[in-house]
Amino acid sequence: MAYNDDTSSIYLEHPRGSIQIKGNTDRIFGREDFSFLSSDESSYISRKTKGGHFAINSNMDSYGNIQFFIRDLGSANGTLVNGRDIKGTGKQALRNGDSISLGGIVPFRVRATEAKKNYHEDNTRISSYTPVSNYTPMESKSSNTPIGLILGGAIIGLILIGIIVGGASSGTNSVSIFDPCKNVTCSNTCQGYDLWSQKCDKGNCVPSQKLESCSEKCGCIPDIKIAFYDSKISWNITEGFVANVSLTLTNYGPADGTAKVEFYNDRNQILAVEDYWVPSQGSKSFVKKIDISMGDDLRVRIRSQRKS
Repeated sequence: MAYNDDTSSIYLEHPRGSIQIKGNTDRIFGREDFSFLSSDESSYISRKTKGGHFAINSNMDSYGNIQFFIRDLGSANGTLVNGRDIKGTGKQALRNGDSISLGGIVPFRVRATEAKKNYHEDNTRISSYTPVSNYTPMESKSSNTPIGLILGGAIIGLILIGIIVGGASSGTNSVSIFDPCKNVTCSNTCQGYDLWSQKCDKGNCVPSQKLESCSEKCGCIPDIKIAFYDSKISWNITEGFVANVSLTLTNYGPADGTAKVEFYNDRNQILAVEDYWVPSQGSKSFVKKIDISMGDDLRVRIRSQRKS
C-alpha cells in the first residue's frame, strides 16, 4: 500500500493498545515493544535480544509515496499476514486493514492514517466536480404540462446543483471507504477437536489457520503424553546458563504420532519448540540442550500433536 507525504505512518492495533510506525524507518520489533500484552500473549513473541520477531520498513517511490513492508526475522513461532505465514519468504507489502498474527496467537490490525484528500489508497486521482457550462436549451415544443410545474422543477434542479457545487468547492470532498472489519476482533475457535485462528471477512469471523490438532481446549484427549521429564542446569563461560533436558513421551494411541513440545519458564516465556515422533503403543526418549536465564524454572508441555 502506498501512502502520501501526509500519511507517512501506520498503526499496529491490538484490542489493548497500538504502536505507531512512521515512514522512512527500518524498525525491529520484539517482545519488549508490547508492554500492553498479557504475559501469555507475550510468550509467543521473540525477544529483541534473540534477534527480534519481525521488522517493518518503508520505501519512498519517485512520486513521493511511502510503501510499508513487514518481514519475519526467523522468529520461533512465525508471523502471519492475512492468515499466511511469511516466515522465510522475505518482505511482505502491508495494506490498510491487513491482519497480522504473531505466532498465530497475538492479533493486530494495520491501520493507515487518513488518506490524502483527493486520493484513493492506490493513489488514483479523484476528478473534482465540474459544473455544466454553456448550456443551450433545446427548442421548446408545445406541451400540456403546466408552466408552474416546469418552473418548480427547474428551481429544485438549480438548488441541487448549488448544493453539489458548494460541497465540491468547500474542500470537503473525500472518499469514505467503509471497512466492515475495522472494529472486529476475532478470537480462536474450535473446528471439531482442532483449534483454529480466525480472521475477519466482510465483518464476519471465519477460520483462518489450524493452530492445534487434537486440542485439549476443544475437548480432545491426546494420545501422546509426557511420561518422564528432568532437567539439569549448568553454566560455562562460553554458553552461560544451559538446561540439559531428558524427556520421555508415550503414545497410547492406535497410530504413530508427532507431538509439538514447548519448553518454557515460570514466566510462561517460550524458550524452545520441538517436534518429536513417537510410535503407536510405544515410548521414546529425547535429550535437548536449552539456553536459559539465571533463576529460570524450566517447564515442558505438549502444545499439539498429529498422526504421522
